[in-house]
Amino acid sequence: MAAYACCFAGRRSIAAEPATNEVLRRTFTTALLLTGNVAQSEAAIADSFGYSQLLVQRALEVALAAPASATEQDVVSSLLPPELRRVLRLPTDLRQCFVLRILAGLPGAVCAPLLHKEISQVEEAAGAAAQMLAEFQR
Repeated sequence: MAAYACCFAGRRSIAAEPATNEVLRRTFTTALLLTGNVAQSEAAIADSFGYSQLLVQRALEVALAAPASATEQDVVSSLLPPELRRVLRLPTDLRQCFVLRILAGLPGAVCAPLLHKEISQVEEAAGAAAQMLAEFQR
């Protein structure tokens, strides 16, 4: 898991930061990992601009609300640092929990309503995702 957290290391939860270029980049990366789709991620960021302080949370809500589409594996992978590319191999449900809870650092109480899950389900799925990622590295 350390390999994945390095891209987000030393950062506060992305929802707690003002909208800067770095926050926008991290929000786009998070949306990209959630959706596996460039167009959906761009649309989520664009749709969220009118929400100023709630930019990050709104972008994540929009990204999660978009209908599932086929992953653009090659395009998406080329936009991500190598240590995050394996995250796209996770099943969507586990990937979304892992990205929000572990990489973005959002509390379970924030992730649960975004994902329409109970907090315990988010925690369990994030843990299962971490285990799968460890298996991918072998």
